[in-house]
Amino acid sequence: MDHDSRVESFFPCRPDLQSLRNHAGVLAARSYPRGQLQAVLEVQAQRFHSGQSAYENIGRVGRDDTLVVLTGDPAGLFGGPLSTLWKALSAIKLSNFLNEQGLPAVPVFWMQSRAIEVPQPPSLLLVDREGRRHMLRLGNRSSGDPDSTGVASVPPEIEQVLAGLKEFVGDEATEVLELLRNAYTPGTAISSAFARFFSRLMEDWGLIFVNPDEPDFKELWESFHSRVEPEAERIRELVKAQQLRLAQAGSGSAADLASITTLLFQQTILPGVASVADPHEYSVVACSLPALQALGIPPPVVWPRISATIIETRILKLLERYELRWDDLLAGCDAVIQAVAGRKPKAATAQDFDTVTREISRRLEDLFAALPPEHQSLKEVIEESKSKMIYQVNKMRDKFLAGHDLRQRTIRRQITRACESVAPDRELQERRIASLQFLFRYSAGFVRTVYDKIDIGKFEHQVVVVD
Repeated sequence: MDHDSRVESFFPCRPDLQSLRNHAGVLAARSYPRGQLQAVLEVQAQRFHSGQSAYENIGRVGRDDTLVVLTGDPAGLFGGPLSTLWKALSAIKLSNFLNEQGLPAVPVFWMQSRAIEVPQPPSLLLVDREGRRHMLRLGNRSSGDPDSTGVASVPPEIEQVLAGLKEFVGDEATEVLELLRNAYTPGTAISSAFARFFSRLMEDWGLIFVNPDEPDFKELWESFHSRVEPEAERIRELVKAQQLRLAQAGSGSAADLASITTLLFQQTILPGVASVADPHEYSVVACSLPALQALGIPPPVVWPRISATIIETRILKLLERYELRWDDLLAGCDAVIQAVAGRKPKAATAQDFDTVTREISRRLEDLFAALPPEHQSLKEVIEESKSKMIYQVNKMRDKFLAGHDLRQRTIRRQITRACESVAPDRELQERRIASLQFLFRYSAGFVRTVYDKIDIGKFEHQVVVVD
């Protein structure tokens, strides 16, 4: 983010307002197939059951002064992991920020092609309030090319999946279940179902959804290919050389050609002022830079997507009680429990009670031995007293052990619940847990709640506290 000179050859634009203004000025001098694009987006919006705000934003795309804040992800099952929600909200928030600065902009969510290699969890994870897991997956494959869910269209088994979700959440999530049921109807393309569901969640902001694999985009793709085909060999060489430079600079990953082609296509048809990106997408922009320059296409300002962990108030109080930070949980449940135990002063143990019992017996035996002969009759009294005292000590010992076991089980249960909710499998929450979990728990209004809490200008990991 400090824009070290070593990365300028890969990312020439800082993620700040001045870069966005400069880039907007460059884009204003370029022409785009706005009318054709608007018509295609309107057809897709109808397919995606988009709201009025989305149609209004599509109309703005047809105007010469409108910029696009672009983001995207595969069409994940039921909205995908939290990271997908963060990308969508990041694009919306940055777009609204530009509008406030007098730069007309609309947010666009590009449903990434099946050909693009994007890391995705094999299934979605829901965690209930007690830390129990529920895995979401569609197991049956259907005909056609599978997308990130493993199926091309919503299979008939969706009814069983939705019934299982209803059993999981009970009656408190009727609204969200109805949104899912309306979006994920059997036979509907997974991409369309995803867009329908997210369109309803983002209805207030008019997020525009794009599926570039639909026939609607055929003419735009053909026009793009006719433009770049004469330069194809040169572009491949430029990209290959840039990938080598990136590897020499220490990057651990190289972008695939499909991702680079998609970026070139996006920047050709869209006035993309900014691209809201995941960390793994940075290499795509870096590898694409020489090709963009060769084609005379301005690169987008790469803006980091929001990265955040949602912590519910009850989990926050638990962390405070055990003097933990949220990121301590990334060490894993067992390590956290051990650390908590290590910070506590040494508690009494069963051996301590046994020591007291032995000491009582020894002292009373010493007392009896010290009695003069005329008081030997006190032996029975002393023995009876010893039995009563040892009985009471053993009774306290049993209560202690029961309480100690209960406390240990409580600590383990509470920390396990916190780890599962905040850092499942020692990973960031946003990579594993479905946004659906919080929608079920807080209703569709949860999206507005977290939108108001996130900071698009903060590039460090954020913590979002919800009640």
